[in-house]
Amino acid sequence: RSDFQGSITASGDISASGTVFADTFQSTGGDVNGISFTDDLNLTGNFTASGDISGSGNIFGTGNLDIDGTSNLASDLFVGGNITGSNDISASGNIYGTGNLDIDGTTNLQGNVTLQGDIDVDGTTNLDNTDIDGTLTVDGTNTTITSTIVSLVGAVTASSNISASGDL
Repeated sequence: RSDFQGSITASGDISASGTVFADTFQSTGGDVNGISFTDDLNLTGNFTASGDISGSGNIFGTGNLDIDGTSNLASDLFVGGNITGSNDISASGNIYGTGNLDIDGTTNLQGNVTLQGDIDVDGTTNLDNTDIDGTLTVDGTNTTITSTIVSLVGAVTASSNISASGDL
């Protein structure tokens, strides 16, 4: 190992067969391709960039990825763990899922909703302008329908008593 004091200026290639140590590494321009590495680049400290970072291969990370600003992903995103959001999450295309969809709080659905399979609702359910094609089964101790007009088209079957305080 040789120690030099001062500056070293070279106009051609510089090659090293061992490890190159530097307190600071800086490119001053000249080549539009920037600095290129043809082998792995391993960083053990912080990496800070003030310009664009691009890659044509896979980018791997084992720690947290903190992004302050907009992230644009032009390809599929595969997540092997949980996705957690603390603000609004929006999508302009279809959202597909398998498994359970658990929603705590109020859910507002606008537009047409198509549900296939059973719907199990615990608690109060308010249905406005509901069209049911098929069978509606209501199990419970007390079922209250509050309306000025209730229209039933077709046969109505009861397996127990029906009572009314007014005309039936």
